[in-house]
Amino acid sequence: MKPAPGKYAANGRTGAQRQTAGRPGFGIIKCVSAIWTTHTSDAAGTQAFAARIAPLLAAGDVLWLSGDLGSGKTTFTQGLGRALGIGQPIVSPTFVLIREYAGRLPLYHIDLYRLDNPREALNLGLRDYLDGDGVCVIEWAERFDSHGDLPGLHIHIEPQGDSGRRLDCGASGARAETLLAQITAN
Repeated sequence: MKPAPGKYAANGRTGAQRQTAGRPGFGIIKCVSAIWTTHTSDAAGTQAFAARIAPLLAAGDVLWLSGDLGSGKTTFTQGLGRALGIGQPIVSPTFVLIREYAGRLPLYHIDLYRLDNPREALNLGLRDYLDGDGVCVIEWAERFDSHGDLPGLHIHIEPQGDSGRRLDCGASGARAETLLAQITAN
């Protein structure tokens, strides 16, 4: 199956070319039209930030998460899931690669850490999830989208001190720009 032009092609450029190389925390967010940064003081704050985003989400939205091991990607997803009405524990899908949860919207929690290249992600059926009826949260987004230019909300999480986090949020595509505008307005 071939993706529609400009949508989820691993080598396509869909976002405006905005170079952010050299800015702290922007290793993945390079080709987006808008960038906004927030800080949280602990895991609960990271989950609360994610919970603020949940009511704004619609079927087909994609959140591309990047950051080092232990940066808070799964913690973020836990807060998002709870706010989507998911009652079961959300755990890292590192060893199973994809976990599906039922809530107000289906949540597809995808972890690309163990994959070596974008083709492996496509072989897992990633396109079906991206074009599906739920919200995709993709950890280790840089394994699939090294330029940060595929449509969606791109969030790079970086530890700050003992328990704080810096979250650099970028938008690629009209829908993600709308989401980011709503997030920054709250």
